Amino acid sequence: MITALTLKFGANPEDEPLRHEPATVTVFVGPNNSGKSRILQEIDRFCRDGTPKAGNVIFENLEFAALDDAAIEDWIEKALVAPKVGDRVLDGRVQVGREDDAANVGREQLIASLKNPQANQNAYCVGFLRFRLLKLDGKNRIELVSKKPVGDLQSRPQNGFQTIFADDDKRRSLRDITYDAIGGYLVVDPTEIGQLRLRYSDRAPASGREERGLEADAVAFHGQAQLIDEMSDVVKAFTGIMLSRVNPPFY
Repeated sequence: MITALTLKFGANPEDEPLRHEPATVTVFVGPNNSGKSRILQEIDRFCRDGTPKAGNVIFENLEFAALDDAAIEDWIEKALVAPKVGDRVLDGRVQVGREDDAANVGREQLIASLKNPQANQNAYCVGFLRFRLLKLDGKNRIELVSKKPVGDLQSRPQNGFQTIFADDDKRRSLRDITYDAIGGYLVVDPTEIGQLRLRYSDRAPASGREERGLEADAVAFHGQAQLIDEMSDVVKAFTGIMLSRVNPPFY
């Protein structure tokens, strides 16, 4: 997605701008107050609207890879959000994103930006990139696993909790991944009416009904499992990252 990152300077402030072509993972390393958090904040702001900020100290610009036609159609199909009552969507425009965070964009402009991101970074970031950001600061990594509303299960899932609650295969796949790392069985607890919570159990649920139901055996099963709220930040962060990967198209 990101093909190059340009900083305002190199190893020293007086050096020429540094252009970096990132690999799968890019890590910023340095002592306290060296600018690690600052550059991440500047990159995050740019990725949400595609506009370089005058106050940036370190970050200059990003370059992006174009999407092919199939990927573009797949994104738009998955990301379309139905207008809410009272919303006005003009001809040629669409709403993409989530029900609680949607962008109203021109369809053709969005398609053009996905084919040629550098020509219109604003449309690319507003209509696509910002929905694919995962910010893992202290607050957000905890929020990823905080309880979520059940919502309307007849509609497209709006968060990872709803996705895995409704999809048996994704729930089992995520459970296998987290069990290998943590040694407990990740389960989705619906027993707080209207909310979904995550727990880790010493045993796997005997059936989907025991995990997803509200009968006495389901209530007892979840009562014996540990709420993720009571577990370490490491467990919360790892679970949140893995959970975000099963909620396409946003991560």
